[in-house]
Amino acid sequence: MKNFEKDYIDEMNSAAPDMDELWKRIENSEAEDDDITPFLSAADESSRSKGKAFRTLAAAAAVFAAVFCLRLLIRTDDSVLLDESTSYESNYENYDDAAEEEPDSDEPESNGGMLLVTPENGWDYASSVSSHGVSDYEMLSLANTDTPAYTGIGYDEDNAYFVEEDVLSDTDYFVDGRIISTEIYPDHAVYTMEVIHLISDAGKEISKEFTAVSGSPYALREHREYLLPIKEESGTAYIVFDNAPQIEIADDRTVICHNGWKTLAKGGEHISYPQVYVDDYFYDRMNITAESTLEELFDKWKKLRL
Repeated sequence: MKNFEKDYIDEMNSAAPDMDELWKRIENSEAEDDDITPFLSAADESSRSKGKAFRTLAAAAAVFAAVFCLRLLIRTDDSVLLDESTSYESNYENYDDAAEEEPDSDEPESNGGMLLVTPENGWDYASSVSSHGVSDYEMLSLANTDTPAYTGIGYDEDNAYFVEEDVLSDTDYFVDGRIISTEIYPDHAVYTMEVIHLISDAGKEISKEFTAVSGSPYALREHREYLLPIKEESGTAYIVFDNAPQIEIADDRTVICHNGWKTLAKGGEHISYPQVYVDDYFYDRMNITAESTLEELFDKWKKLRL
C-alpha cells in the first residue's frame, strides 16, 4: 500500500506542468492582447514531456490564468480600470443627462465671465410700511454694520440744495444694491455693491458687482441696501447729489428717505436720523414710506427723460 501511494505521488509530481514557465509567459503578454492561444501552448508544452495524465488539467489551469490576467488588464482609453458594476449603457445615459442640463434661467447673463444685470421689467413692491409707528432710524429693521454714518469727506457748499426734478433729470439710471465694500479717499468714496435691481432704458447692462463714486459726507453703510440715482461720465458711475442721505431700503422693505424726495415723502411718516456734521439739517427731515411709492418716482423720472 505504501509503495502504491509513493508511486501515485511521484506520478502526480512528474505529470504536473511547469508552473514557473507558465506564469512567466503570462506575465510577459501584452495588456491589449486578448488571444489566449499562447497560454494553451504553454500548458501543452509544460506537460508534454511529463506524461499525458494531467495534460488536460494543465491546459485548464492555463486558460483560467489567461482569463484572470486579461480581466485585470482590460483598461479604458484613459487607463482607468472598468468597474464591473457599471455598464456601458448606464455610463452613456449619465453622459446624456449631463449634456442635456441647461443653466438656471434665473441667473444673470454672462459676458466673458462677468455677470451682468439687465433692467427690471417689474418690481414686486411692498404696498405697506412694515415699520409703521417707529420714530427713530436706529429702531428700524436694518442689517448689522460696522460702518459709521459718516465718511469724513467735507460738505460741498456748491451742492447744497436738493431739488427732486433736477436730480431726476441728471440721473441716467437707478441701481438698487447692497453695499459690499467701501474705499475712502480724501475727497471721495468708492462703493462696491451687489446689484438687486437695475432701473434703466432697455439695452442697458451693468456688472452684478457694481462700483460707484461719491463725494458725500453721508456714508453708504456696508451690508445695507440703497437705491442710488446714477450718472455716468467717461465710463465712471457717480451718485447724483452728494449732500444728502441716499434712499435706503430696510430689511422689511420700508423705504427711508429725506423730505426733498417729494414724490416719496408724501404720505410718509417722520423719523429722527443721526446728525452727521454740525450744519446737517437732514437729521430731522427724514421719512419712512411704502416701497410701492418708488414706482411713482420711476414714472416721474421717465417722463422727465422724454
